[in-house]
Order: sequence, then structure tokens, then C-alpha cells
Amino acid sequence: MEARKRENPEFPVRVEERVRKVGGPAAGGTSSAARRAYARQVNSVHIPDKKLKADNTISFSDVDLNDVILPHNETLVITMLIANFETPRILVDNGSSADILYYHTFKQLGIKDDLLKPSSTELYGFAGEIVKVVGSIELPVLMGSALPRATAMVEFLVVNTPSVYNAILGRPGQNLLKAIPLAYHQKMKFITPRGLGKVKGDQIRSRE
Repeated sequence: MEARKRENPEFPVRVEERVRKVGGPAAGGTSSAARRAYARQVNSVHIPDKKLKADNTISFSDVDLNDVILPHNETLVITMLIANFETPRILVDNGSSADILYYHTFKQLGIKDDLLKPSSTELYGFAGEIVKVVGSIELPVLMGSALPRATAMVEFLVVNTPSVYNAILGRPGQNLLKAIPLAYHQKMKFITPRGLGKVKGDQIRSRE
């Protein structure tokens, strides 16, 4: 089974030598304490990170379209590392207020179910149906195949429902990674202390 998993490009694949549209919960988390902490953060004055360069302005131009098949109507689907596994088929969804990890992907990562934290969050699918949340888990992610890269600890809601995707990167994960996606340009760009990084969308998988 391990050999088949490595040969199938749709499955997450462990990377040994690298850094070890559904609705979502209310902003700040699922508990009242988490939401109160979030409210305090919103009402506080933001102090810019002095380590970030002042010229880190994210923009998109026609140059970003050089490797894009036009015309297109694709969503932005990317590959990134989750828990040290190179994970394809990640939907970047600005409309999702949660970061989603599908249970079939969770099992491929080799993580035990007892590490999941209980979650009372209710998610709703495209047709308005309730999607069962198995639990939540915080996992390290790494974005970018070349320097500079971005890393963050992202809290995923694990759901047990069929999907062509392995995960959904919603607004919380995008904000943690300081990332801005643009589906038309099939790119996501992000800010790091070493400058701007970017990841390219996979149009072929997006069309499947």
C-alpha cells in the first residue's frame, strides 16, 4: 500500500528532507474564550513587524500569466507541505472561514485519530447539507517550492465526506501565511521576512 501511495500523484507523499467550499466557524475559533481573545486582538492597535521589508507589495501583472493557459475558468488548486507530506489538490477558497482537511487525507498523513481535538463546529456543504466534523488538529504547513517559503501552524477541521480535494486553505490559513491568491493569474503570493514568495496553481488538476 505504501508503494502505491507514493506512485499515485493524488495522494500526499512524505518529504524527508524538508521542514519537519464549505462554511466555517465564527472568526476566532469555536470556544467563547477564543472568540473573546479574537475580539481583543481586533480592537488592539496593529504594530507592523519590523522584520518585514517595506517594499513587500503584492501585485499581479501580465507577467504572471506567461505560464497560464488562457482563457480559463479554473479555481486555484495548489500543492504544499502538510505535516511534512507534499500534498496536492489543495483548494484555495476565500469564501471558507475554516481550513479543511479531508479525512481520507488525514489518514494518509499517518496521524492517529486520538490526536484530534473535539469540535462542535457545524459546516455546510454546497447544497446546504450539514458536513460532519470529526475533530480539529493543528499541523505545520510549508508553502513554496523555492525560496523564499512561508511556514505556519494551521488549525484544520477534519471532515469525513467525499471530495476531489485533499484539503481547503481558507481565510484563516491564508492570513497566517500572509498570502494573497488570484485565481485568474493562477498564483498565490505571500510575504516573508526574506521577500515575496509565490506558488503556482495546478490548472490540470483544477480541471479534473
